[in-house]
Amino acid sequence: MAVAPVLPDFLRSSPAPPPLPPSRLRLTEQNTELTELMASGHTLAPAAVGAFASLLEKNNRIVKFGVGNEALGDDGVCELAPGIAKSRSVVHLEMDMKGMGTRGCEALAKALEENRSVKRLNLARNKIGDAGLRAIAQSLAANGEESR
Repeated sequence: MAVAPVLPDFLRSSPAPPPLPPSRLRLTEQNTELTELMASGHTLAPAAVGAFASLLEKNNRIVKFGVGNEALGDDGVCELAPGIAKSRSVVHLEMDMKGMGTRGCEALAKALEENRSVKRLNLARNKIGDAGLRAIAQSLAANGEESR
């Protein structure tokens, strides 16, 4: 008889996962070995989004990053953007299915103008439209193709 692994409450599957609390991020901020943080598909409490932005500013080891789900929306992306701008280690940024529209995409584009480390960006399954794509394209051009 196989025994199912016990997952922490915040990682268990449920029809509507509870918001990921910022208290779960304290250990992550102190972790100097973590290189990949993927928590996509989880609803984030507003304070957790700010904590993730702070984490991106402070942790210089994370190279792959993706958090949240479609509930993140433009407001969440706007709150996460300053951390993305200041990150110097994230190479692969997963922004797939974040409920992002034009406003969130424009905030992300502004962050990418400052960020020089992101080489891979996934924007799939968002409703960013032509204006959002234009903003991203312009930020990448302003940042310089050779830095990507």
